[in-house]
Order: sequence, then C-alpha cells, then structure tokens
Amino acid sequence: MDKNKSAYKLKNLPPIYYINLDGQPDRVEYMEDQFKYWEIKNYTRISGYDGREDDLGDIIKGVYPSMMTSGEARVSLANNQKLRKTFGWEPSMKVEEWVKNNGQKN
Repeated sequence: MDKNKSAYKLKNLPPIYYINLDGQPDRVEYMEDQFKYWEIKNYTRISGYDGREDDLGDIIKGVYPSMMTSGEARVSLANNQKLRKTFGWEPSMKVEEWVKNNGQKN
C-alpha cells in the first residue's frame, strides 16, 4: 500500500468506535486496513448486534423511516441499544451531551 501523504491531517482525531458483526471478518480487515493507511491508532471495534431475526418491539415505537427496510431499522436500533450499554448513555441523553462530557455520564 502506498504511503498516505495526507494522514497528518487526521492526527488529532478523537477516539473512533466502529460497529462490526462478528460474522463479517472481511469488514474488520477492511476497516483496519483503512486505519493503518490513515495512520489512525486510536480506534475500537464494538461487536455489533444482528437484530434482523429478533423481535425488538420493546425499542421500536411507531413508524420507521420510509427509506429504511424493517430489517435495517431493527439493526440500527439494536446497535443503538448496544452503544448505550457500552458507553453508559442514558435513554434521554443526547449524543451531543455525551460528547460534551467527554464520554462521561452527567
């Protein structure tokens, strides 16, 4: 792989978290290749939750966006739940508040 001459532009990035299903090692490899190319060292993989087969009625309320399939909506919401548990987000806590508090609860 060629050396990336623009990697210096990303030197002060905050930590990066990415979600990946355990059954998709090719995507882990792709992401880690990208991090290596961009010289990003501060990243963490979070094991994703595949909610396509589960009943997530306890977290899906109302109508999901029309541009999403029901499977995409379930997976998005399931991973949202996973992130809340991983980082201690409260249901009422907005992402902006979490970032403002440097990843800490109020």
